[in-house]
Amino acid sequence: MADARTLPGDLFVPEVALESFGVEFVTSLEAMALMGMGPEAPIRITGFGELMNGGQFVEAPVIQRIADLESRRDITSDADVETKKFGTRNDRGVLINRKIGPASITTTSEQLAKMGEGALSIEFGRQAARLTLETIQSFAINALRGAVGAMTATPHTKSVWAAGVRTNMSTALLAQIAALMGDKTADIKAWVFRSESYWSDLLQHQLGQGVQGIADEASKGMNPQTLGKLFAVVDDAALTVADGGFDKYYTLGVGAGSIEVEFTRPLVLYAPEQRLKSENVERVVRGDYDFALRVPGLAFSNSVANPTKANILDTANWTDNADDDKEVGIVIGEHNFSGN
Repeated sequence: MADARTLPGDLFVPEVALESFGVEFVTSLEAMALMGMGPEAPIRITGFGELMNGGQFVEAPVIQRIADLESRRDITSDADVETKKFGTRNDRGVLINRKIGPASITTTSEQLAKMGEGALSIEFGRQAARLTLETIQSFAINALRGAVGAMTATPHTKSVWAAGVRTNMSTALLAQIAALMGDKTADIKAWVFRSESYWSDLLQHQLGQGVQGIADEASKGMNPQTLGKLFAVVDDAALTVADGGFDKYYTLGVGAGSIEVEFTRPLVLYAPEQRLKSENVERVVRGDYDFALRVPGLAFSNSVANPTKANILDTANWTDNADDDKEVGIVIGEHNFSGN
């Protein structure tokens, strides 16, 4: 009978890690208010190959709207009429290249940790899935802030921030931010808050003040303080900035399909590489993946390839392409926080 042996490769199996990645990715995705596969998700994850035509940038052709396509017909005239022409534009997105790891582990450390069979592979897949979603969410939030800054301010930005006098987040302020969209206000589907703005100013302050109809319902687990819309609390660095006097905070309102994310290269996990030069034998594992990010109605700079989050946040790298500002369902509020 052959000897039962544990080979170094048995302790990390890419196929097991990928299966764990898929399960955790779908589970975590369902729990995130902003991200989903359906068309109503503010951050919409698409399938493979839908947007990309090769290269570092995403060119998504859009047929432009003809503003005066409908007009009065003069039934007394026999003169020729001017024809209306269809035009196109390209809403340009960008490819973002990412990696998981490299991470190393020794056989000794696995033994000391008393890991069961497959535990390392499963945990690696879980962590990779969560980090991938967090990365996409962070890039998306940076893109929302950067892109909205390139839009005409009037229908997209409500600023009440002041260096010396606080105007904090409130339900009334949310209504003012949403109302920037005018008759398209209902298109705003979800809010993105910093935790300070939501838990301290929007919720706790209003509970303390006993705001009728808001505090009462909030204490029952309802959320009328967000105007009945979905919300996500994300402590992303892009949602606050140190400024003269009090810090500045940002709250985002986003509509369905405000950002499209496409996995142009699904996660690839490589076979473990064994290193013999160190004191303890190491096995190094790594994965790579790429995704494309596009904000419909805007074009990202064609000179900034594989951008960092700072590049994505930079308003100078975005160009307003929309035929009508209101077709871009993104609004932002600039305000104070009671704690700073």
